[in-house]
Amino acid sequence: MKADSIIGSIISLCIKIIVVAGVIFLLFLVGRRAFEFGNKVFVEEAADTENVVEVVVDIPDGVTSTQLANIFKNAGLIEDKEVFKVQTLLSDFNGEIVPGKYLLDTSMKPTQMLEHISSGDFYIDPNAATEAPNMIVNERIVAYINSLDTKKSDICEAIEKEAIADNVPIIRKEMGNLLKVLIMMKAPKRILEVGAAVGYSSILMSEYMPKDCTITTIENYDKRIKVAKKNLVRAGKQDKITLLEGDAQDILPTLEPYYDFIFMDAAKGQYIHFLPEVLRLIEKGGVLITDNVLQDGDIVESRYGVIRRNRTIHTRMRDYLYTLTHMEEFETSIIPIGDGITLSIRR
Repeated sequence: MKADSIIGSIISLCIKIIVVAGVIFLLFLVGRRAFEFGNKVFVEEAADTENVVEVVVDIPDGVTSTQLANIFKNAGLIEDKEVFKVQTLLSDFNGEIVPGKYLLDTSMKPTQMLEHISSGDFYIDPNAATEAPNMIVNERIVAYINSLDTKKSDICEAIEKEAIADNVPIIRKEMGNLLKVLIMMKAPKRILEVGAAVGYSSILMSEYMPKDCTITTIENYDKRIKVAKKNLVRAGKQDKITLLEGDAQDILPTLEPYYDFIFMDAAKGQYIHFLPEVLRLIEKGGVLITDNVLQDGDIVESRYGVIRRNRTIHTRMRDYLYTLTHMEEFETSIIPIGDGITLSIRR
């Protein structure tokens, strides 16, 4: 019996050894096959990468699914059998196709191509002329001009520093200097400002206006209104500057004419809507200044050349500039200073 037990144990051990060896052998075979397959895929992908062809496609406005599929096919980006797939994908696509030129390549899937042509990431020809940078003015020139700036009053210096620290948009130094000169040239009696922010520009203007001149300024943002009120008191200008709280669209119709100097520095998309009331309020010979009209140079781009959230403002600003420069009631000059201004005289 003891011998039989020993023999049984030996046989059981041998079976286990054979099973383990078999498993190891199978794992070896699987690993080898996986390595061969992976190497094959790698080589094929490397070969495909070397054969990737880049193509510039021009997507027209209002392109249909059939037209788009044919554009991709004619450019060699898809095969005939994929035309229907692209048409189906486009009909279910939630994005907005943005017209323009795009750089695509043959490694991209149809879904990737659709996403790319809805991104607004246009192709820029590296051989195109690039002599003029995409900015309104040369920043080095601006820095030099600002280095010549004489010191402002202590209160204006303090408010300017506080506004910059709090990321509150106020007029730029070069715009402030021009504003001072224009105020002294015009010597106005009544100034209207649309967009007080924290009161910086109205306080600055008050330092250069005649003693009998008054300023009415409008602000709609509660947080800035509180700061502006404090700043007017700090500057001791509360008897010269009247701050009206609310939407300029509602306040302007309640004002009595005439103002001989109007400065608009408010919501850029609303300028076109403010214009009829501004025309009613300004006297003949009066000065109208509108700030930030060139939108950091974006104004020269097509509607689809600016980011989507800025397109409405872009369209309205273009409408405003065209309307203002073609009105018989105004003589207007667009000046590339700061972020661009319009300087108009009421005829």
